[in-house]
Amino acid sequence: MKRNRAILSAALGAAALLALPHGLRSDDRDFLRRGTEAPLVFILLDTSSSMALTTKCTQAQFDAGECRQVCTAQDGNCFAPRNGDDPASKLYQAKEVISRVLQRVTDMNLGFASFNQDNIRVVSKHWVYRVAGGGTALAGGETFPALGALEVFGPAWPCDTGAGDARVGCYGNTTDAAEASDEWEMTRFHRVPKPGTAYQWLPMEADASIERKLKRMRGLMAGIDNV
Repeated sequence: MKRNRAILSAALGAAALLALPHGLRSDDRDFLRRGTEAPLVFILLDTSSSMALTTKCTQAQFDAGECRQVCTAQDGNCFAPRNGDDPASKLYQAKEVISRVLQRVTDMNLGFASFNQDNIRVVSKHWVYRVAGGGTALAGGETFPALGALEVFGPAWPCDTGAGDARVGCYGNTTDAAEASDEWEMTRFHRVPKPGTAYQWLPMEADASIERKLKRMRGLMAGIDNV
């Protein structure tokens, strides 16, 4: 008898729910509307390797200023010279959008996180310098490196990664040398680290030394509000 009553109660409850004019539904957005407290917004950034590549960009889109680097591959994902720090990379664009949005929003409680990548390690350092002068005069009145050009110094990495554009600037022959009149080829050439410099052999900071400096900085800023 008790079992029959339980079944009858459940059936009546279900019938009552179905009889409601609009039924019952759940909406996550209600969580943001309740009360007078500022809404809670959590932003999770994708930091996988593909985020250091570019989005698809046609020449017409590039000329119109809609993107920053031509990439005609079907799925995009072209090499960005400065990886995730390159304005054409997906990661840079994602951070740029977040920055623009946050400049207009002041009534949110924000949380940020990225994918867990415990195996990531910094294995070498490179330095990027903008040429301010002192280049070598070339035939035709040009100077190398050109004024304002960005030059990279540090441990060398493989330059030749395939054929065609993947070899540009790696060799001094007539096929693979960078064309001085081609902005993309010269940019790639400038991004290749210049080996044989003092920077190439400069070691990474020891973990213990970094920890000591961080501890010192925490101590100095402990009494500063909102830091």
